[in-house]
Amino acid sequence: MKSTKKIIIIFIILAVCLPVLSTVNSSVSSNTFKSRPNFESQVKKNVKHAGFWNLTGTPISIDDNNPTKNWSYTANTYNWCSGSGAWNDPFLIENVTIDGQNSGSCIEIRSSNEYFIIRNCTLCRSGSVLDADGGIKLQTVTNGKLIDNNCSFNGNGIFLIRSDNNSISGNIVNNNIDNGIRLRECGWNAILGNIANYNHIGINIFSGHHSIISGNIASNNFDDGLNLDSSTINNISGNAACNNTESGIYISEGNLNEVMENIIDNNKISGIDLNQSFYCTVSGNNITNNNYGIYLEGDGSHEISENNASYNNRGLYSLNSNGNNISSNIVDINEIGICLENSNNTYILENNVTNNIIGLRLYQSNYNYIIGNFFDYNSLAMQEIECEGNFFKDNIGIPDSNGRFPFEIVIIIVISIITAMITVGMVIFKRKFSRKEIISKNLLSSQELEELRKTEAEVSVEKEHHICVVHRGKIVGAIYLCPKCETYYCMKCATVLKKKSETCWACNNEIEL
Repeated sequence: MKSTKKIIIIFIILAVCLPVLSTVNSSVSSNTFKSRPNFESQVKKNVKHAGFWNLTGTPISIDDNNPTKNWSYTANTYNWCSGSGAWNDPFLIENVTIDGQNSGSCIEIRSSNEYFIIRNCTLCRSGSVLDADGGIKLQTVTNGKLIDNNCSFNGNGIFLIRSDNNSISGNIVNNNIDNGIRLRECGWNAILGNIANYNHIGINIFSGHHSIISGNIASNNFDDGLNLDSSTINNISGNAACNNTESGIYISEGNLNEVMENIIDNNKISGIDLNQSFYCTVSGNNITNNNYGIYLEGDGSHEISENNASYNNRGLYSLNSNGNNISSNIVDINEIGICLENSNNTYILENNVTNNIIGLRLYQSNYNYIIGNFFDYNSLAMQEIECEGNFFKDNIGIPDSNGRFPFEIVIIIVISIITAMITVGMVIFKRKFSRKEIISKNLLSSQELEELRKTEAEVSVEKEHHICVVHRGKIVGAIYLCPKCETYYCMKCATVLKKKSETCWACNNEIEL
């Protein structure tokens, strides 16, 4: 009885307290959410614009491991640096011009985790030592923002080493000796809306991961527009890579990268090149006027979908690359639309492959699945050489695998059959016409006409009894003997056949009188 009363009391207390606690919790959560400021908006609000400084001959070097060169010392000592390094009050270097005079980097930041911005600076003529100098160089740095700077005519325009969680946006990095933007052993960075033209390589990432490369222009470079080497899980989207001497986008030994919705035009070798890479996605790109639109070499298991690969020499070319999925692409007006060479177990699904000289070329490529594609309006729909086990189904322009011949052989067989039928028909018609003409003109007697109605199967018998093969009667008088098959004709019938340009009815040898 007592226990029952205790339970009732507990329920009453909970019923009264829970609504109150819920209201308090809701109020606290709401106030906490409202009081938390937006980082970007707070930074814009708190960061003050600096004046303008020309520091030619005096490069900036900040090292947070050195008390006389760290951010705090720099901000307290020099007018061109301000801020506290907090996330809502970052250090700021702005409106600085530095001519590096071909020695070292113009601005170099080392060993920093502080929040900082380098903005609207003009930095040129840094040193040109490979992998050493840049207009801006960050080494072991996080939380930096490089915004709207002009870093042209340097060794590297912007150079990051082992630096994560930085943003590089709106910069101009043209005419650099090595790279416009170079990242080495970096991750979780954003490279957004930069212009990287006329460099050796426009944007170069080595041994990087989890970065976003988006909205950049990387054109007219002397090697690749964008080059990723040994880099994984990066997103390359919305860039323009045109008129580069090598490839628009080149990925070597890089796995799980996404290449999406880029404009890639008029590169000398490849639009997009995946070399010795696994599990990459290439989707929604516009790839035109390159030697190879999409080039796959080695490894494989890539997803190649919904691209427009037109006006290239090879629209899509796979060499020693297996297990790829090539689907829903437009491959139009190339010399060869899709070409597989020594590439196996590839799925080619629902592509529109039209107006090419050769739609699909398979060379020493086995056990591929070609299903549901449109292979029409090509000069030659398909060329299959030294292959086995390829499966074709529901394609327009190429027959299914069930009992199929290679497409060229089917055409040859059809033409041969039609030619043979026409030839046989002409011979039969000619013979029937000659017989009817002989009968209609009463060239033979009634007895001879009756013999004429006998079948040609009796020719061998007629030879033995000296019977004319035409009027089927015994030969009286002169005999014409075919010199080739020794068939007998009376001279009257032989003369008529000669006039009508008929040949021997048994062997088609010319009648000679």
